[in-house]
Amino acid sequence: METSFQVTKWYADVVDEATGRLLIYYWAELHWQNWNLLFSNVLRADGPGQVHSTASFRQTYAPDVGPDHFIVTTPRLRGQWIRQTPQLQLTLHQQANGHIHWHGHLPCAQATATWAQTPPLVGLGYVEKLTFTLKPWEMPIRTLYWGRWLAHGHALTWIRWAGPVPRNWLIYNGQLHEDADIDENGLRFGPYQIDLKAKQTLRDGSVWATVFRRFGWLKALVPSGVFNLYEQKWLTRATLALGTQPQAQGWAIHEKVAWI
Repeated sequence: METSFQVTKWYADVVDEATGRLLIYYWAELHWQNWNLLFSNVLRADGPGQVHSTASFRQTYAPDVGPDHFIVTTPRLRGQWIRQTPQLQLTLHQQANGHIHWHGHLPCAQATATWAQTPPLVGLGYVEKLTFTLKPWEMPIRTLYWGRWLAHGHALTWIRWAGPVPRNWLIYNGQLHEDADIDENGLRFGPYQIDLKAKQTLRDGSVWATVFRRFGWLKALVPSGVFNLYEQKWLTRATLALGTQPQAQGWAIHEKVAWI
């Protein structure tokens, strides 16, 4: 009998308000059979074409998570996210052999992060936790669209699945819009819209090539289905419009992931 499968993945980001520099922090834990793997990844963008990624299965440091904060302390990264808006939770999918649960822990946070000796990033940030007991190749998804857009007084998160169980979730300032029109180039919900065409690419490729390639030993340990994902991730300066009237300008971090 197979031992239960579970992944817990934390995601936290911040975009510096003055410069547009970006930092994304991932921390994940996998339980399956006799394995208990911990993983961390820091993705940084100092400008167009200046993207850096650092990943490790050895030097992983679990974040300090509280009701109103998320704190990361590692030898190279110091980061703090403080709640600005209420947390959100959704069970995205449930079936007999597992579930996918999303927790918007800090849908909008005031954040500060410092990597090594570089200047600190100070601005709005976002923190979420994803917990799933379905294996990636069992998920009823062919393409995932995910993103968040933040401005002062505005917090927007979206998730769209295309595939056997198509679904939409878009949450704007705590209100759920399940009929939103979502793709990699824009959002339309109620009377609002956001144009996302002016993208800065952060990642473009299979997750094996962009994140895990230097960890060759994983292929002998983890089924190849875990890596059968093609990810396009972007940073976009975008404006929320009510009809044709601009309301606020902010930063979107968003992605399109295809199961291949």
